[in-house]
Amino acid sequence: MKPMSDRDRTLVEFLKQHRAIAPPENPTLEDRIVASLPPRPSRRWRRRSIASVAVAASIAIAWVGSRSVTSNSPSDEELAQLEAFVEQTWYCSVERCEEDVWDAELWNSNP
Repeated sequence: MKPMSDRDRTLVEFLKQHRAIAPPENPTLEDRIVASLPPRPSRRWRRRSIASVAVAASIAIAWVGSRSVTSNSPSDEELAQLEAFVEQTWYCSVERCEEDVWDAELWNSNP
């Protein structure tokens, strides 16, 4: 083992002189801490809270499920416009297009 340097020895002495002194042992401390804690909820209350969370989760799942079933699906015309847009932008990403895709006739609003 390597001998301790003067600097290390000084540090060890400093730490020995200034170490914290542990408080005296108190045999009743644990009992006082436990007595100060709030009472645990009853099992009946826990069952009731678990049941209310389960009901709320079921309602949320049912609502989300009903929203996904009744979602608006695009019309045939909208699907055709989307398909034309994808074809045109795909072609324009490979070849140079004369017409700006966003100004194309199919994207003009119909009054």
